[in-house]
Amino acid sequence: MRIHLKARLLKLKYLASVTSEQLQAIQDRFRASGIPIFVETDQVRTNEAAIVPAAIVSRFNLAPSWYRINVCLDEQFDEAMRLFRDPNYQVRSPVDVEAFERKMDQLGANRPVKLRPSDKTLNWLVGAVILGIALCFAIVALTSSH
Repeated sequence: MRIHLKARLLKLKYLASVTSEQLQAIQDRFRASGIPIFVETDQVRTNEAAIVPAAIVSRFNLAPSWYRINVCLDEQFDEAMRLFRDPNYQVRSPVDVEAFERKMDQLGANRPVKLRPSDKTLNWLVGAVILGIALCFAIVALTSSH
């Protein structure tokens, strides 16, 4: 089966949130049925009953308890809802999920975001700090000489 991806951004559609215990069964069901999904941590539900702040939870690498299931292809959303509600539902328009994921990898999807500033930005930042320090010394020198 061939996948035709138009030159457009995929807009994920939120389907549901599931517990960590349900996640693997949902992933297996959707993969076998030909509906690609994107799974992410549901920060709201994971931390809603937590006594400690989310930053502390993430620092200790505690496993999230809830996950958001998103449907990758708009045209499959209705069938995804049916499959989510009924594990025995037969998808009418399945796609090759492995081919879809390979294509997404080729296009650069799911790469971690790098928040590293460019070398020029760092140079300007260091220059501004040095200039600020020099100005502070100049002001101190001028005010102490009077």
